[in-house]
Amino acid sequence: MAPEEPLGGCTDAGRTGAAADPGIVYDSRTECAAERLLLALRDSAGAAQPAAQLARRLGVGEDEVALRAAELRALGYRVRGDGGSAYALDRGPPPLALPWEIVGRSGSRGGADSPRSGAPRLASRAVFYGTADSTQERARSLAACEDGSANGLVVVAGTQTAGRGRMGRRWVSPPGGLWMSVVAEPGPPADTATLVPLAAALALRNAVSAAAGIEADLKWPNDLLVGGRKVAGILVDASAGDAGRMDSVIVGIGVNLAVDAAEIDAAAGKPRGHAGAASLAARGGGAAAPDPALLARAFLAYLEVELEMLAHGRVDGAHGAARQWMAHSSMIGCEVEVECGGRTVSGTATGLDRDGALLVGRGTSTERIVAGDVTAVRRVRPSGA
Repeated sequence: MAPEEPLGGCTDAGRTGAAADPGIVYDSRTECAAERLLLALRDSAGAAQPAAQLARRLGVGEDEVALRAAELRALGYRVRGDGGSAYALDRGPPPLALPWEIVGRSGSRGGADSPRSGAPRLASRAVFYGTADSTQERARSLAACEDGSANGLVVVAGTQTAGRGRMGRRWVSPPGGLWMSVVAEPGPPADTATLVPLAAALALRNAVSAAAGIEADLKWPNDLLVGGRKVAGILVDASAGDAGRMDSVIVGIGVNLAVDAAEIDAAAGKPRGHAGAASLAARGGGAAAPDPALLARAFLAYLEVELEMLAHGRVDGAHGAARQWMAHSSMIGCEVEVECGGRTVSGTATGLDRDGALLVGRGTSTERIVAGDVTAVRRVRPSGA
């Protein structure tokens, strides 16, 4: 778990127009002593480096090296070497999606020409809170204080105390998840607003596949399921603009990497239609969580592609968001119940229209649902079965 307060003096030094946010623990605009030590240890490829040599490289005393080594351990990095003689970093994925892992300065890279590689362009600045009320609210507040465009501002928290889900629900956010929001500014054309949640769901599904090797199922409009249980959700906040565009969109994701699913279910209660939470670590057959930084970078890279497609009007055809979403969802053709506008609509989910609305067949008619909550999905048995 990340420290609640900055240990290396790495606060929100990059902000303009307002006082620094004291809740920020790490900010990609300020290179921290812990980050510089991490880079030095990664450069040695696992070989031990004398404390005196590290101190000279970093321009600090050996006591400071020991403090930053302890800070990295508190963050979950496997740093060997107590007593101040020499230090080494064991290989392994970064434990958290920290700013330096997202922007790529500290050597956490993937293959070339892939959403896994380096820093995505939709990551101009990344900040990390040990605990935040809501990454969505922090992103909104920080974006309002930026001097210029906030495009690519990424906010990550170790935990959230007031995480938001759709329909005003609480999003339970214990340690062990990826709780992140990103600002895209300007947003895509206003007439694609209903497609943004679908595009974000596609981006997150692709990221989970790339980073964890798990193929998730999509539930309308913005949930990811594995084995019928929820592993991730998406929340989109948009602000209207001029000239037919949105001023900005803030896309928030909550991904259960290695959480206690039973704890989440107990805290969330039993909202109608919720089949229970699941953890990607458990569903992937391993005890370790997927690499959170790799997942964050992959999501940002895929999201950028999806938003670019919306910005250029590519919403129809085989590569349109609605068509692609249907290709990765098992609920099409199923009997569904949808809560919308204070009533329940029952029928067969026949597909999505070009705007992302859910089409529900009801006998000889079809109802178009723009906003709602799918509370039941039942597969239709073949006749004679």
